[in-house]
Amino acid sequence: MANQESQEKKRWLSRYRELVKTANAYYKQAGEWYDRAVSTTKPLTGLPRASSPPRTDECYAKYMDCVSVSSEYAEGASKAMRQIRDAIEAVSDEKCRELLTHRYISGLKWYEIAGVMQYDQRWILKLHGKALGMVDIKHATKRHPET
Repeated sequence: MANQESQEKKRWLSRYRELVKTANAYYKQAGEWYDRAVSTTKPLTGLPRASSPPRTDECYAKYMDCVSVSSEYAEGASKAMRQIRDAIEAVSDEKCRELLTHRYISGLKWYEIAGVMQYDQRWILKLHGKALGMVDIKHATKRHPET
């Protein structure tokens, strides 16, 4: 399999984990804005300060923006996972399906996959190359074209 095609398949399969990371980052940021909004600490008046803290309504607006963006990324992750799961399920070899699931759905590292599957890490990397050759992106995107 051509290296460029292999790299494209890796990027395509990695979309789900990347979308989940981004959604979680926005969700965490939303929590920080919420905490600021409900904070009961009032700033001391008359003391010099660099800038005034954000108003409560500004904090709530930023909180709602972060929640909205987080939801959009989470929805995108859900759609990507359906496509990726379809592509993995279409792979004929059971061990290759297991490896792809551990790597691209569960997000395990190579040494963790080697431990779970009880193989040497070098063999896992060779098996990954074989598994990538079996992945058919076009088939999965036809079944779920929305992502």
